[in-house]
Amino acid sequence: LPAGGGESRDRHIREFSGQRAAVDANGWLHTGVTTCAVELATGTGSRKHIDFCLRRVAMLKQCGVEPVMIFDGEAIPAKRATNEERARRRRQKRCEGDAR
Repeated sequence: LPAGGGESRDRHIREFSGQRAAVDANGWLHTGVTTCAVELATGTGSRKHIDFCLRRVAMLKQCGVEPVMIFDGEAIPAKRATNEERARRRRQKRCEGDAR
């Protein structure tokens, strides 16, 4: 993994069959929220972001990989710019929503 300081290359997930994989659960949830952002922002509620994660877990398991979901860990230096951009976009969208 690039964040781990090593080399990286594209590989099919089945190549990891029989192994465990640590998964950034917050990253998957953040990606899944794009499917139901309005519902969550307005308090309507939704499970779409959770279902998004569960489908990915099922895909890993179907390929023989045992996912280990990590919900909170130390900040990864390689993701600093990504996290700052996410925070900036959240603030911007919150302001836009409040203005409506």
